[in-house]
Amino acid sequence: MPKCKIKVRIQNPDIDQTKEVDAILLEDTIKYLEEGKTHVTYSYQDNSLIRENKELKMIYSFDQNTGTVEIKEYRKTFDIPLKVHQIKKEKYDVEIQFLVEESPFLYKIEVIK
Repeated sequence: MPKCKIKVRIQNPDIDQTKEVDAILLEDTIKYLEEGKTHVTYSYQDNSLIRENKELKMIYSFDQNTGTVEIKEYRKTFDIPLKVHQIKKEKYDVEIQFLVEESPFLYKIEVIK
């Protein structure tokens, strides 16, 4: 499992943050840990993003234009409507522009080392 450094950017109407984090790059996935102990996995093969911590599990399936959020304490799962505008991939870098309930988002991973 090759380790690497990545730059992750998340942008929406409320947030525009870019962070450099350590990641593990596998054949078709990249995994990293966000602040607050949120585990993130992005699959290059099926264009899915999973973010999971003690309280929540979010799954965005960009190829299917679907999202789900599980609130673990209550064992409840909710569907979230997604609309993907654009997915750009270049080797292991990825940039996805999408809407969540009509709110625009940008998610970007750039492998820097």
